[in-house]
Amino acid sequence: KIMGKSEFKGVSSVDAFCGAWDTRL
Repeated sequence: KIMGKSEFKGVSSVDAFCGAWDTRL
């Protein structure tokens, strides 16, 4: 799931987790 930092600012824990993964990768 690569949506960018916009998706990173999500309320769902899953979105935040996916965002963190994208940033680490």
